Amino acid sequence: MSDFDYLKNIETAARKALNRIKSKHQGDEICAFGLYSDDGSQTICVAANTKSFLCQQITKHPEDASYYKWMTPEWKMENIERDLFDDVQKHLSDDLSKIESEQEFIKFQDRFFEACVQALENLKRDGLFSNMIAMFMVIDYDNDKNLSSWAHRLNSTKEAEEFDALLAE
Repeated sequence: MSDFDYLKNIETAARKALNRIKSKHQGDEICAFGLYSDDGSQTICVAANTKSFLCQQITKHPEDASYYKWMTPEWKMENIERDLFDDVQKHLSDDLSKIESEQEFIKFQDRFFEACVQALENLKRDGLFSNMIAMFMVIDYDNDKNLSSWAHRLNSTKEAEEFDALLAE
């Protein structure tokens, strides 16, 4: 495994991505920002949502309001600002190619996912998520306990409990 600093590089890229998104969408309030990966830890992507888009989705599908609020694939912007994560993506690919066992993969996945959540926590600590939710999501991931834990680390208790209710559905 390389000694690549995933936390530092993900945090730097995420900060730049959020600033770009806010700059591009000055007329529309950003209400959600997140990073997401897949259960194979092969990617890192950015998603963001605007308040107006969320309201449109909730108006169309009021019974699924929490789903549209929390699920990054349903947000207005998905898989954006990829160029900022090129270095992280390269190291992911290189590191994954060197893994020889399931135990090594699980250790790597835990380290990578934790770096993503910590990066978002650092942005939250710096005040970049005022009036918005933050999320780290993993596509095709069966560990609701981790998803819940991450939501609680990144959001208010009230918001995180709303996410927990969605998971329980």
